[in-house]
Amino acid sequence: VTFSNDAARLTPLRSMTPAAQTELKAVVDGLAAGGWTNIQAGLETGLAVIAGRVNTKARTANIFLMSDGEQKPGDARQVDPGQVAIYTFGFGKDTNHQLMSDIAKKSPGGTFSSVPDGSTVTLPFSQLLAGLLTVVAQDVELTLTPKTDDGDVDTIVVAPGTDYKTTTDAATGVVTIAFGTLFAGEGRRVVITLTLKDVSATNNEEYDAPLAEAQHSYTAQGRPRDPQPPQDIQIRRTPTPSQAPGASSKARQVQAEIARRNHAEAIRQARLLADKGDPESL
Repeated sequence: VTFSNDAARLTPLRSMTPAAQTELKAVVDGLAAGGWTNIQAGLETGLAVIAGRVNTKARTANIFLMSDGEQKPGDARQVDPGQVAIYTFGFGKDTNHQLMSDIAKKSPGGTFSSVPDGSTVTLPFSQLLAGLLTVVAQDVELTLTPKTDDGDVDTIVVAPGTDYKTTTDAATGVVTIAFGTLFAGEGRRVVITLTLKDVSATNNEEYDAPLAEAQHSYTAQGRPRDPQPPQDIQIRRTPTPSQAPGASSKARQVQAEIARRNHAEAIRQARLLADKGDPESL
């Protein structure tokens, strides 16, 4: 799919046989730049291609979106990707990095790669393709059910993340974290804050406090898998801070993840300032 003032689909979907590669290379070599950069039209056309597929079972739908400039006309942020992962690539210094990042984050599992020049395009492409060829689970979700009636938890809050989406049922407090697709060997980290009830006035002894139930579900090869049995989340509550073996190492892991997220956010803010041409604030 190409896009300038408008978008056009140049080829049908096809398997990557040697003959197909030769023909598609000729199509790419024949492209010429011109007109505006209607990213919205290009994205909508690509999504229409995926929606019109004949073969869908056991297949993961993905879009690679590439641009080297500012969008005009339209606004690709308004496009709903549905369940399609969109991997965006910004070429050169004139591309709108924030826009390309926003498009990717709006999709399940999508990522943005900045490509300063053509010589570095191989790395992000090869990493993504290697992962997409080793998909082990789709529609991965983690559900957290708080035990507010017979447990000690008051609220559950999931920290925002770039590789998952969170929804909370206002009536029940049940939290669902959607991870989308997982590649072989891939892991995800989630920071969750649990606010506990104050029980100091009624209980001064040590006890195991139930907090929530965790359960994950996924599909594989296009078929839903039976949900795993729920696992209890509980802690040992004591009148004084816990000194249980391993507590300090777990705390360090959480602190390291929070520090990583803070650094990533600082880098994101610096990129925003740089894109706005405000080097004095960096």
